[in-house]
Amino acid sequence: MTTFERELRKMFDKNTVMSDTKFIGRTCYGKVNDNLNARIEFVTCGTHGKYEALKATLINKKEGVIDQSLIKLNDFIGPNRGSNEAFKAGTPYLWTYNGETEWYGYNPTKKDYNQIIGMVRDYLDMFREPEMEQSAEQGMILQ
Repeated sequence: MTTFERELRKMFDKNTVMSDTKFIGRTCYGKVNDNLNARIEFVTCGTHGKYEALKATLINKKEGVIDQSLIKLNDFIGPNRGSNEAFKAGTPYLWTYNGETEWYGYNPTKKDYNQIIGMVRDYLDMFREPEMEQSAEQGMILQ
């Protein structure tokens, strides 16, 4: 199992963000609803080997890609975290160097992971079909 896969599994293996999740390399796939799938992957923002964001892509089974969002890790984890002096002014990222991938200067906490999971869930929720609920008081369908 790669570092990318291990990190994606920490976030998306056992939660309700997506169903039928599959992990391949630095990418995670899952079902959002009957018509939509999501692809979530670690990506660079211009520097080779420095994976500082997740890219979430929504894919309609018939129409292909319908939307994408770049979720930068520093929006959740932020600078000045951890004890590594070289990291104090930097932002968190996974770094691949000499064939090895690891967190640079800071290992995310459970709270950090939960914030990232929440942002991905919020993004995907914008595209989920609203559930129909029967209002007992008004006797009408609410969306």
